[in-house]
Amino acid sequence: MLVALLLSALDLLLVYPAVLGGRVLGPEDFLFFNAPLSSVRPTSLMHPSNYLLTDALEVFHPDLEWARGIVRSGHLPLWNPQIFGGWPQFAAQQTALLYPLTWLAYALPFWPAISLIVVLKTLLAGLGTWWLCRRLGLGVAAALLAAVTYSLSSYFVIWLEHPHTNVYALIPWLLGAIDLVSVRRRVSDAGVLAAVVGLCLLGGHPESTFIAGLAAAGFAVVRLSEVTTAAERRRVLLLMAGAVVLGVASGAVVLVPFADLAAQAPRLARGGGAGQPDRSLLSLVLPDLWGRPDSPFQLTGPSNYAERTSYVGALALMLAVAGLYRARSRQQRFFVGLLVGALVVSIHVPVLTKAIVSLPVMSLVALNRALILVALSLAVLAGYGLQHLLDADVRERRLMLALAAAVACLPLLWLTRHAPAPGGLVRFSDIAPHLWGKSTTQAQTGAAALTRWLTFSMIGLGVLWLLTRSVNDGRRRLTAVALALTVGLAAADLLALNHGYHPAISQAEAAPAPTPSLVAARAAQGAGRTLGFNEYLIPNVGSRYGLREPRGHGLPALGRYLALWNGLGGTGFQDTRLRPKTPRAAQLLDDFGVTVLLTSRNEYAPVAPGIRRIARNRDGKIYRNANALPRAYLATSWRPAASRRAALAATLASPAARLRSAPVLEGVGLGPPIPALPGPSPSGVTFTEDAADTVALNVDAPRRGYVVLLDTYYPGWSATVDGRDATIHPANEAFRAVGVPAGRHRVVFRFLPRSLVGAAILSTVAWMVIFALAVLPRMRRRRPRTRPAAATPAAS
Repeated sequence: MLVALLLSALDLLLVYPAVLGGRVLGPEDFLFFNAPLSSVRPTSLMHPSNYLLTDALEVFHPDLEWARGIVRSGHLPLWNPQIFGGWPQFAAQQTALLYPLTWLAYALPFWPAISLIVVLKTLLAGLGTWWLCRRLGLGVAAALLAAVTYSLSSYFVIWLEHPHTNVYALIPWLLGAIDLVSVRRRVSDAGVLAAVVGLCLLGGHPESTFIAGLAAAGFAVVRLSEVTTAAERRRVLLLMAGAVVLGVASGAVVLVPFADLAAQAPRLARGGGAGQPDRSLLSLVLPDLWGRPDSPFQLTGPSNYAERTSYVGALALMLAVAGLYRARSRQQRFFVGLLVGALVVSIHVPVLTKAIVSLPVMSLVALNRALILVALSLAVLAGYGLQHLLDADVRERRLMLALAAAVACLPLLWLTRHAPAPGGLVRFSDIAPHLWGKSTTQAQTGAAALTRWLTFSMIGLGVLWLLTRSVNDGRRRLTAVALALTVGLAAADLLALNHGYHPAISQAEAAPAPTPSLVAARAAQGAGRTLGFNEYLIPNVGSRYGLREPRGHGLPALGRYLALWNGLGGTGFQDTRLRPKTPRAAQLLDDFGVTVLLTSRNEYAPVAPGIRRIARNRDGKIYRNANALPRAYLATSWRPAASRRAALAATLASPAARLRSAPVLEGVGLGPPIPALPGPSPSGVTFTEDAADTVALNVDAPRRGYVVLLDTYYPGWSATVDGRDATIHPANEAFRAVGVPAGRHRVVFRFLPRSLVGAAILSTVAWMVIFALAVLPRMRRRRPRTRPAAATPAAS
């Protein structure tokens, strides 16, 4: 309990202005540096708090806010109609909608929930590391040092607002559960391992789960090698395998929808690059050498700050290296191997990296994400180092202290090629530039990074010397003080570096009021879509203001959508854009049913008949597109396509008027085009329901035809015509069409994939089994036993 309280206090210190200071945790002030909100930017706001956290404001926060509203209305957030032409939000996993911590955003006020989720993630990581280290035989102080180091390490803190850390927080629990099964060999412990595996899958980031799985597999091999008899080894192996199968079954509710989405994606890579340049190793000792993204002065360095920085603190690094002098257990050697392997994978070495990328699945993974294993390995090794320092003899302690001093001097090698700022090292206030000031030049930034290392490493050496002397002299109280200073200094180092990375902003900055153009666009949108050109209205942000966008930001991307979007001159893969001077921009607007266009005051919409400006405000201009295809329309003439390639070619070659009168349909049978009726095309289609996972239309058809709905074609949608099942055909490459006979009809589209229903049943049963295996036996063991009543003496 005391450990949990201490870790909670440190986690609150990390983000205290957002938790205790009446502010909220988020980078949304970045919105004020893009149109249309730039027109109402507060004069006091000179630069974004952190320009690297745009994924949170573009993807995680708006998607989670949308899902929160859907859940509170009594529905499941399966399909998001606000982005792209509709998006399988449940399958995308970017917001981890079923992860237990995410549930807080459904039940609590949104922004306090975001802060609480961040705090609980760090607490979960710290407690897991504590438990793992205690299971490995480390003492209280050593385990606490490792817990503080990992939960506050830079690579973990940097990704706190991303789904990555849903999984990162569980890696120590995963290793601890493997150790539990290998030592006690109980079925109930296999249930614990299955629960952790299932939670990792619910974490919503398959790439991170894969990285965690590699570490877990290596640790399982090490623990299996320590089992003495073949029979026991078979039992442990069966328990672990069963736990993994049960855990995967418990995560089927997210795995199956993700597999459905992956089948529609042109590629599955979730990150780019094949490792970091070797210069990024300097981040282990000089994390802010090239600047920080939460400072007005930033330099990119070998890569961006979030991808390269894996700093665990000066004292922790010194202890991790010093502890290698007495690395005798297989467990410690495993973490040494994990550290080396993670560094080899994350750092680009031409021949070696090429070989790694050629392995199955590895080409889909951003290799630098293995840096989280570097952070965990160094944290655990630091715990081992502290424990060895306490257990060693006098001579060994001296050698370990010498090794720590050597590590402290490593950054001085940087001085052989880089001179500090003129006049020597910088003032003390630049040790943590984000707390006490801002570096303004490269020389000052580099010197400040060196100064902070030297400060914390020299103080750390002093603390280790004090600890060594107190242990040598057998002075227990002084040893306790030195241990407290060791943990405190490690925490102070990481808090000083990481505090402020996740900005605490005002509620008004986190949820800006809509500008006049946004209000007008919402009123003019109708059932159609709204699009902003260039950087006007960042993708996904429009959903905050009730706008239905034809573009978005999401992974994996849908192949049909991208083929049509990019074929008509749009750009992007996971973050789609459209520039007004693109030759086919007007056709793209028409084909995707864009009825409202937004531009800045200095830009113009594409010049095309039917596009006219309807308003001009201080935050931009608004255009109406009269040529846009209706989002739902009836066509009594159509063109069958023999293949998807033929359908795409015909769609790209057809103006909107041609797609309106004769859409390109797949799977309707080959033959000559169906002739159109004379006169204007019929338009007897009206919306009666337009919800997230249900769209209902009333149709008045003069003869047999097809109702075309400009929403994304995707497996899992079903349709009925007057209550009878109907087949959905791909229309115009990316959209949907349903055949209707002549007359008046009700057409209803619903999204509830059968695969998801089956997966949900499987996951429910699996979690029930996990509960029965892992929880019920422990509840029985903790139930107090009642003494039997005393026997009543028999009457004589």
